[in-house]
Amino acid sequence: MEKVVEDEDDGEQDLVALTTTATAARPVTKGDQTALVTTTPRGAPLSPLTSEVMLLRELELAPVMLQPQQISRATEIRLLLARIEFIAIHEVIEREEGVVYFVLGIYRYRQQKGLPSTRSGRRKLSTSQPVAKLSDREPTDRAPDYQIEQRYSSFSRLRSNVAHIARKHHPKCKACAYCSGLLDFLHMTPCKPSLKVKFSTTTEERKHILSVFINDLVCMVRDGYESCPRSLKGYHIIPALVKRFLSKQTGESFFS
Repeated sequence: MEKVVEDEDDGEQDLVALTTTATAARPVTKGDQTALVTTTPRGAPLSPLTSEVMLLRELELAPVMLQPQQISRATEIRLLLARIEFIAIHEVIEREEGVVYFVLGIYRYRQQKGLPSTRSGRRKLSTSQPVAKLSDREPTDRAPDYQIEQRYSSFSRLRSNVAHIARKHHPKCKACAYCSGLLDFLHMTPCKPSLKVKFSTTTEERKHILSVFINDLVCMVRDGYESCPRSLKGYHIIPALVKRFLSKQTGESFFS
């Protein structure tokens, strides 16, 4: 009988210890703070240190709104395209088996450092819009930021892929304004990588035609995309196609 009583006493002591530990480990809630305030005698004001501790506890328990720090992949691609100022084609390189590669010099906009000194500069900085037309704005005071090599067939394939995406996946088979403008440009522009241009022009003429084509295509792709619903593939795939075509070539992708 004495052993049973001792076990019960030990159990009560363990329960009291667990309750005390849980109370000490439990974070102080707002209700507990209110209870502490109400139990304090009315005649005894809180010391500045106690008030500061209670305020810090309340701030620690306050909810914090988290803001996303990353941008979407589509926005990132358009920002990269928006940095392109001009694409020049002045050289060709003949590789194995007589394959001709056109050398594309990619110029990027210079980043603004400090405050612009003129009103027009401040206006450009506030709108953050690049020049709409690039074909006649090749910089003459600096070299290209980087160069890539592409075959004539690569230009033709890019034109075909962009047109294919712009035609498909529209509700009621009616293309949006963004895709319609791209299709009109790809079919109506005289400067395009077609079979007729390939077999009826010289290499010098093709360099000019391809330069005009790729500059105009970049402008068409990066401008006016707000009219294309985000649910359509053209909103995401078309800028990605152009961005991949103009990306720096290293390793295995150099001659792709």
